[in-house]
Amino acid sequence: MHNIDLQTDFSNPNYRHALDHVDVKYALNTLFQGMAFNTKEEVQHVLNTHHIKKGMYYRVEKSSPTLIVAQCVNVGCDWRCKATFINRSQKWEVRKLSGEHFCSSPVITQDHVNLGYVYINKSILVLVESNPSISIPTIITHIKSVEGYTISCRKAWMAKQKVIDDLQGNWEQFYHDLPKLFNVMTIFLNGFIVEKKTMPLYNQQGEMVHDYVQFHRVFWTFKPRTNGFKYCKPIVQVDDTFLYGKYKGTLLVAVAQDGNNKIFPIVFAIVEGETIDA
Repeated sequence: MHNIDLQTDFSNPNYRHALDHVDVKYALNTLFQGMAFNTKEEVQHVLNTHHIKKGMYYRVEKSSPTLIVAQCVNVGCDWRCKATFINRSQKWEVRKLSGEHFCSSPVITQDHVNLGYVYINKSILVLVESNPSISIPTIITHIKSVEGYTISCRKAWMAKQKVIDDLQGNWEQFYHDLPKLFNVMTIFLNGFIVEKKTMPLYNQQGEMVHDYVQFHRVFWTFKPRTNGFKYCKPIVQVDDTFLYGKYKGTLLVAVAQDGNNKIFPIVFAIVEGETIDA
């Protein structure tokens, strides 16, 4: 059995085939020629980690679906890294690496330019998953203890939102999936009633976007609600609550009172606000 030296042998063509079949786990802050990755995002993450730990900066000179070229931000430094997508192995590989930085560290601030919210969200994923209401100061303190840098409130907030989107989905996708959800409920819930209203969609120039519409209002109720309403007292009250999120709105609920003097919800609606028209 031959012990493969990751620092040298993977740059040797005789061992290149090993990358086609093996997922290699690398030590933190490892970066060398021949290093393989499954995705472009992994390449960028390792580049960020490498420079954050060393207190250096880099910038992306070229980027495409099959290529990423990074170089030092200092003009006098020759550090350069080129990673490409290999069709045969279906992996990304560091094909060229000029070595270590020979320039002095430019980091003089508490934050790091390569410590972006995409990088941060990997560090706070477990924290947000266990406590979605975790505060921004707590995230800043965590990053300070782990990475040694004090990030801005905006960067911490964006990282948290990215984690929430990854775990729960985003607002745009939720609204996009609403028609599908209601169609499924109509098929499988006997007596389910829904009425949707949409508006024309306009671009920033005020021109109507054809073949696309915008959510306006939706009304729905269930068969047990409509069947039970006939046994309620002849009093109907409409209550509302504001929807807090990226897209504002109001949830309306029409309620009655049953024979036991309990609240009995009848119908539900999401509208733009509690207006006469709505």
